[in-house]
Amino acid sequence: MNCKKAAVVGFFDGLHRGHRSLLDFARARAEACGLQPVAVTFRECPIEYLRPGSSPKLLASPVERLRALGEYLGQNSVIALDFNRELATMTAREFMLMLHDAYGVELLVVGFNNRFGSDRDKTFTDYQAIGREIGMEVERAPELREMKGVSSSAIRKAISEGRVNDAAEMLGRRYAITGDVQHGRQVGRTIGFPTANLRPADPRLLVPAPGVYSGTAYDAAGTKYPAMVNIGVCPTVSSEGTQTIEAHLIGFDGDLYGKTLTLEFTGRMRGERRFGSLDELKTQLEADRAEALRVFNAASRP
Repeated sequence: MNCKKAAVVGFFDGLHRGHRSLLDFARARAEACGLQPVAVTFRECPIEYLRPGSSPKLLASPVERLRALGEYLGQNSVIALDFNRELATMTAREFMLMLHDAYGVELLVVGFNNRFGSDRDKTFTDYQAIGREIGMEVERAPELREMKGVSSSAIRKAISEGRVNDAAEMLGRRYAITGDVQHGRQVGRTIGFPTANLRPADPRLLVPAPGVYSGTAYDAAGTKYPAMVNIGVCPTVSSEGTQTIEAHLIGFDGDLYGKTLTLEFTGRMRGERRFGSLDELKTQLEADRAEALRVFNAASRP
């Protein structure tokens, strides 16, 4: 990590289209200057340190986020920092000097609305002035019209409202949750719709709004299945009031307990509601399954 670098700083939750546009610009500038592009990020959300208990739900676990950054930029391209008291109290100048002296950053690419350091009143012009003092070039990435409105907070809002297709447009891919399959109520099995009860790998991951979704399920080997996913309290069969994520894998026949499963959301079909009987519920589930299969087949066509 001692070679000279071009860096961009951010948390990069979800690694959405805006993030990738910024990283692409930094990579292009790095190549033009003969530098190695790197992303400087934090292992945990800085808000959790600054205001414990108030950090937003995550679009990706820390492990997923760091892995995705490394895959996007390349080997040895991620500098992951612990956001602790020392880092939280650094001024912009101290932070930039640390990047320059400890990590060899000679070019710092700043996002259009990017701010860093404990002195948050600093402007881009201030960053440039600091850079000249310490021997670091500071360059602003252009604001692209097509990325306007794309942000992690906007994506969280869309997902929390069940608008998974809007979220996918901003992410540049379908939103997905990975977790382990637990034992559930097993009521679905009795009416011909066995489900996998998913526990997210990280409890901080954002779960879409309650409702029934079409989706694609991937097992640990990467085999995919069309799926319909119910998120909610299952009011027809339970009075516990505990929210669950239950996926029915269409065409799957086997045991998933204890195994890892990834659910990719392809659309919200309806809201969750109480049915008058199990027969009424089964009739609706048959319609949901047909729609989920239609969506899956449509997406699979070349």
